Amino acid sequence: MTLHQAPWSAPQPSKTLVPASVLEWPWPACPSSISIYDKYADVRATLQVSETTWSIPTRGLTERLSFSKAELGELQRKLAIQTQASNAPSTLAMFVRTMVNHWADYERLLLGGPTEVRALWAETIHDVTAAKAAKMILKLVCRLELGGWAPLHNALVKSLDTLADAPLRSQRGKLKRREKVLTVSTQADIVGVLDEAAVDPNLDELEAEGLAALALFFQHGMRPVQLLALRLEHLPAPVLDASGDAALVVSYHAAKQGGKTWELLRQVKPEWVSLLVKLRDSAIRAERSRAFSSTTAAKLWKLVKRACKERGLNVDFKAYGVRHTSAQSLADAGHDRASIKEFLGHGSVNAATTYLRASRQQGEIVNKALGASKLYETIIAFSTDAFIDTKQLLEAGEDQQIGAVVGSRLVAGIGICRSGQSNCSYNPVTSCYACSRFMPVAEVAPHQEAIAGMREQVQLYLGDSSSESSPAFLQLRTALSGAQQALELATSIVGEADVD
Repeated sequence: MTLHQAPWSAPQPSKTLVPASVLEWPWPACPSSISIYDKYADVRATLQVSETTWSIPTRGLTERLSFSKAELGELQRKLAIQTQASNAPSTLAMFVRTMVNHWADYERLLLGGPTEVRALWAETIHDVTAAKAAKMILKLVCRLELGGWAPLHNALVKSLDTLADAPLRSQRGKLKRREKVLTVSTQADIVGVLDEAAVDPNLDELEAEGLAALALFFQHGMRPVQLLALRLEHLPAPVLDASGDAALVVSYHAAKQGGKTWELLRQVKPEWVSLLVKLRDSAIRAERSRAFSSTTAAKLWKLVKRACKERGLNVDFKAYGVRHTSAQSLADAGHDRASIKEFLGHGSVNAATTYLRASRQQGEIVNKALGASKLYETIIAFSTDAFIDTKQLLEAGEDQQIGAVVGSRLVAGIGICRSGQSNCSYNPVTSCYACSRFMPVAEVAPHQEAIAGMREQVQLYLGDSSSESSPAFLQLRTALSGAQQALELATSIVGEADVD
């Protein structure tokens, strides 16, 4: 008797029942609420899992966001609480908005599991915001080990394209091309407006607030939220330093650092301290805990634009343009990545690299080291409107050459005026150093003579206590500061020429 065996076949895996919805997954319990704090408006709020609509205070406003209905809405709220506990209100609001709008796509990713996620990602995710929210949810389910996801899949999730490269390249490209940097003339106009306003005793409160904000934006390169979050204890009353100048140090809260907190200490330019004093006094009178009355970045910038318009400056740039300009100025002055990082309050030096690459001054250093063409130095001079040489001074018309009696000294040859002295109603020399139309000469002696004459005048004012607060005295101190800067730069230029 012959026994016949059936053909061999591989054992079939038992079919696993795949849930048709993530609602069937064994989601663990999570906190029933989340507490958030909006730095802009100094407002705290508690958001509950049981609430079908959340009112989220963010950037000084309140955003109302509705979730899906019934169980799905409850799951979405739990996901928001578990992924956004340490994030800013604005990030939370964006996550909720994106999650609700893209839920069908996110559920496909979750149910597809690690084996299908890459193909589904290419089909469903088409922008940075959607990609960031999706990754937060996927990382959560990996940690919770749900639906076939596990911690070992974190590397897979991390490798998914966030689609951030194109916008980031665009942003860095604009910085490298200096498209976001204010022109030299605009920067000079800002300084002129602030210098003029600082000695104006008739500023109203809203004008003082706008100009104080501009001074901090321009000098310290802070984000709007950092100004709006300033409390009175961060803006103390000024003190006099050893030279008699008003010294004021502002303490800013570092922003956008993923839960890390530290303070950034910055000293205010002495000539602009009066603007901050007026802002502080206004807050005290109004019994505000915050220095600024504005509660949103838009309102604060509106005050900046209005105050500048009153003084003849058309503000066609944004607050972040001022921030980029401040950082670029550091790079142009030769600061390294670490210095720029500390100035901006960044967590890493990566962003600073872009400013260095965009720096003409850095390029000049490289070109000098390589013995490259002198043409580059000519471009630098034209682009920065820095200094003129003695030949250019002598070739300029008499009306353009600056000369005057300062104190008991006849001062001449400090530079030229683009417009001509006959078109200026201010005193020559003492007004020129703070004027955007002035081009100083790259010689040491004329600036030394101007400083000596101005110091004589300062001593006369100091002998009369009643005149120390006069606009003329304050303007003279501003001019003296500008002359000292010009002298330092001229000394540096002459020194380089001697070495060459």
